[in-house]
This record gives sequence, C-alpha cells and structure tokens, in this order.
Amino acid sequence: MAFRTLLQTAARRGYSTEPKKVSPHVAFYINFGRPLISVFAITGLTYVGLTAVKWKLAADEAVAEADARLETKE
Repeated sequence: MAFRTLLQTAARRGYSTEPKKVSPHVAFYINFGRPLISVFAITGLTYVGLTAVKWKLAADEAVAEADARLETKE
C-alpha cells in the first residue's frame, strides 16, 4: 500500500514549472482539427449524395429508353 501512495505522490509532483511547448504541427491540428473534419464530412456526404442522384437518373433514363424500344417494337 505504501508503494502505491509513493507512485501517486510522484505522479502529482510538478518537477518543471515551465509549461510544455506545443509543436507547430500539433498546434495546427488543435486549432483547425474540427473545422477540417467538418469540411471533409460535408464534402464526403455531398459527393455520396450527388453520386446516388447520378445513378438514379441514369437508371431512370435506361428504363425510359427500354420502354421506348418496347413501344416501337409493338
């Protein structure tokens, strides 16, 4: 039990009074991480949605062409 309290007190001690310096790389993601994720999510969803609309329109056009061919044969 005494060993555990030694570890806890050692972990709580602050040997350095200076704050840790954040690298520019990390600072960039801290500042712009959420906006970048939002932009990528919106663009991804827009791409998927427009692709689905494109496939739906192409399928509707193919059905309309097939119906037109059947009507001319009848």
